[in-house]
Amino acid sequence: MKRKITSLTIASLLLFLTGCWDQDPLKEARLIYATAMDRAPNGKMIQTVVIREVLPGEQQKVNNEIYSATGNSPRDTTNASRNKIAGHLRHYEEQVYLLGKSIAKTDIYPLLDVIYRDPKNPIYSKLTVVDGKGGDLLKKKK
Repeated sequence: MKRKITSLTIASLLLFLTGCWDQDPLKEARLIYATAMDRAPNGKMIQTVVIREVLPGEQQKVNNEIYSATGNSPRDTTNASRNKIAGHLRHYEEQVYLLGKSIAKTDIYPLLDVIYRDPKNPIYSKLTVVDGKGGDLLKKKK
């Protein structure tokens, strides 16, 4: 009898104590709006991201923050960006992915591999090749 009560208690506790361990709240995320990848003169990659924040108030003001990071691979540049920026970087709102002409002349599949292997990256963002550097285009803030 005591064993049945113990097992029933454990079973009921398991039902009530389970929770969602895979949460990613939007209120804690920093949403990337656009990304640009360019080739640096030393052969490394430069990633430029635009984070768009809508400030609360009667008239919502939009604040764009631009960050750049360098690395040897697309994964390195993404990790360097995450180290520079406070908060959790998320690509949920990413609209445009720009590639500079110098990086588009080489094999772009490693770049696409990083984008499409991460399940949290959007598939609908537009991939565009830019004449010159994509980071320069993002820094215009238009």
